[in-house]
Amino acid sequence: MQHREGYSIGLWNAGRGLSHPKKHAQIAEGIDALNVDVMTVVEAYDRGGHVVDRDFADKLGYNIMTLEYEDEQPHPSVFQFMALLTRKELDLPMSSIRLGSRNALQTYLPFGSKHVRSISGHMDDRNSALRDGMTDSLLRQLVSGEPTVLDFDFNNIHESDLIARVLTSAPVRGVTKLLPGSIHACSLVKRSVQMADGAVLAKLEDNNFVDADVTHAPTMKFAGRPVMQLDHFMYSKGLVNVIDHTVHNLPGSDHQAISALVSLP
Repeated sequence: MQHREGYSIGLWNAGRGLSHPKKHAQIAEGIDALNVDVMTVVEAYDRGGHVVDRDFADKLGYNIMTLEYEDEQPHPSVFQFMALLTRKELDLPMSSIRLGSRNALQTYLPFGSKHVRSISGHMDDRNSALRDGMTDSLLRQLVSGEPTVLDFDFNNIHESDLIARVLTSAPVRGVTKLLPGSIHACSLVKRSVQMADGAVLAKLEDNNFVDADVTHAPTMKFAGRPVMQLDHFMYSKGLVNVIDHTVHNLPGSDHQAISALVSLP
């Protein structure tokens, strides 16, 4: 393989849009517009609409691997799939990795005799305990000294962010305790308060990982407006560079997509 100076990577929570005829074209057009070498799509499909449209991937010049989340604690309403797309000409390996209670995907980006390991997936949005378990499993499977990039919807917010400080404030916590979890909007607020604990990101930072977006720009939209950063590229500090982080407001999902460029120091 020809030596590469860098690889462009992308991440998008598509809200299961590839399963829905009206949104499928928007998601495909968004992926095409991002034009990256390696693209992770979480919540790509649901089980009822899991028809892998390989023509769509072929037309965009990608190989595609899809993987069911296979949650240890099954989601009560949906079974989800993620997808990893890699440029055909790169012929990159794609495989699954089990992170405690849920599956994830990985590939290796070659740089001559060296490589960068890219692990991608979706941390469980239901509670902190599930996310903590996935994070601990992830950390146990990392190789010391191996350049690594984590491309995830972490469902976690840096605790220093303003939105996190608001969500974890005493008044908000007090109101949240009174909200019924059976109503979707109320459930979202209650889960967002847990996401604001920053625990997953803090564990990764304690293990020498850095967020590629120093501004912590919001990626999750509420009522069409970006409000919190849930989607992150975290990379092993000093072992790999992740630059040119960009947030893309694309139609078809309540998440914005992100992209960046990966290279070796």
